[in-house]
Amino acid sequence: MRMRLVLFWNDFLKSIKEAKFDFFGMAKKLLILITVVMGMGVVALMGFQQWLNYGISTDYSGKPIYIHLDKQVSVRKFGSILEEKKYINNGRAFDIYSRWWKKRIHVPKGTYEIVAGMSADDIFSMLDKPVLNMVRVPEGMWIQRVANILEEKKAFQKEDYLKKCKDVQAYKKNFSFLGDKIDSLEGYLFPDTYDMPYMMGADEVIKIQLKEFEKKILPLVPSDIDLHKLIVIASLLQLEARDYEDMRNVAGVIYNRLQKGMKLELCSTALYSMNQWRALKPGEAANAISENNTYHHQGLPATPVCSPSVQAVKAALDPVVHDYLFFVYQPLSKKHFYSKTFTEHCNGIRMRKRELKKMNTGRAK
Repeated sequence: MRMRLVLFWNDFLKSIKEAKFDFFGMAKKLLILITVVMGMGVVALMGFQQWLNYGISTDYSGKPIYIHLDKQVSVRKFGSILEEKKYINNGRAFDIYSRWWKKRIHVPKGTYEIVAGMSADDIFSMLDKPVLNMVRVPEGMWIQRVANILEEKKAFQKEDYLKKCKDVQAYKKNFSFLGDKIDSLEGYLFPDTYDMPYMMGADEVIKIQLKEFEKKILPLVPSDIDLHKLIVIASLLQLEARDYEDMRNVAGVIYNRLQKGMKLELCSTALYSMNQWRALKPGEAANAISENNTYHHQGLPATPVCSPSVQAVKAALDPVVHDYLFFVYQPLSKKHFYSKTFTEHCNGIRMRKRELKKMNTGRAK
């Protein structure tokens, strides 16, 4: 058997020589070709790696960049945003890097903080932790005051918020409870604690506040109640009273005076008309000329004077039934003095002055 294999091999070599087939030369050429192709592949790969590194690198050394997304976007889109803001050199490279290393395909909605010196891997890690910016919008704030707070928190530009709050028509499609009577969103922007990341934008902030109003206020309101009138009264209670029971008593006074055709003469409406929140000087309330100042106009103000709380709305729906027509706050007892006649009310005012004098004397000592 061994002899047969040797003879077969000799015959094979002889046939190659007779055919003048240069097997070793061909193998050498094939080896050279493979080496050249592999070399070109290595060069191409190195070139690609160099392009990729350049694309995702940056010399950015400025202030932190905040990127707000109001919806989920692709990594390619996010890379384009980084390129537009001159944080990286090539957004496409950022997308390819993500796919190459299986980082992610999409970037969730939210606000992201990009700081100088971050690598691509740092950025992808940061995308798992959107910036949180918890902001408290207190009850009893009107739009102008809320705008000041949220601009300080960098949620939006104040002027943009104020402008959009007057464009009621833009929000009626999605929020049908905004009736034809209103020409401002005053009173409908629910006060609460919100996550309002930097650069969120006025439009998105307004939509979130309106959704909370829809969620927390509308279920309280019977179908036969005039919503706008209710919110106006609730806003007055929010600024005039200190707690729920006080709100219910003040609500009783408001309904009694409306029924008798008396002016409400509420300080909160004068302050709203002046766009100031402070103690009024004697006679000052009557000087603020506005359709919202109840010292000038009979009936309710044309618009709510602040964003009321759930408690204020409940109090407006459930006033205490009594005969009182006046009330005045007593600073020492921290309660309102309620009265049925103007003479009793004047006595309450004198009591207030004595308490204020006593308080000022105590501070002087």
